[in-house]
Amino acid sequence: MRNGQSLLIKSNRMFGARVVEYNIIDLEDLENANTHFLEKLRSGNLKEASILRILLYELKNLDETDLINFQIEKLGLGYCDLDNYNINEDILADINLEDCRSTWSLPIDCISGFWFISTAYYLSVAVKKYWEETLNGDIIWYVSDFPRLDAKLDALENQQKKSAETQTNQAAEEEALEIAVTSN
Repeated sequence: MRNGQSLLIKSNRMFGARVVEYNIIDLEDLENANTHFLEKLRSGNLKEASILRILLYELKNLDETDLINFQIEKLGLGYCDLDNYNINEDILADINLEDCRSTWSLPIDCISGFWFISTAYYLSVAVKKYWEETLNGDIIWYVSDFPRLDAKLDALENQQKKSAETQTNQAAEEEALEIAVTSN
């Protein structure tokens, strides 16, 4: 959890700095969001600990459509609607979903060594650096809106939990069967 929390802090710090640098929000708004962010970290509410989430939903001083349009028009990113995207399980096999949540980014495909990542935190230099080092390949970035990315991560985390429960149940059944066979 320590590394995940460190990544979460770096991702948010860099994201906040960039939205101020690009004049998307002012420094006072960022300072206010940082206060809320630190409160969430201290309380252990890591899912809610997001500068973007705080700016959008708590302080309501950032319009996500404007942020997305800025990234598309000024930075040349494409948009990925995660509602219409099925991610191959093989892509996620070695991906830590906690790191996805810490960076608000999700690898969605890999073709011929090119990774495709959908993110709400493209502006964070720490996020881009983390994924470049982790995936060790070329990355094509897409911007995604926060609610859809959040929902997709929730769904993947639930799917992962169900899969782990199924594996645990299967192992218990196999062990019970083995005990029954050896006791007869």
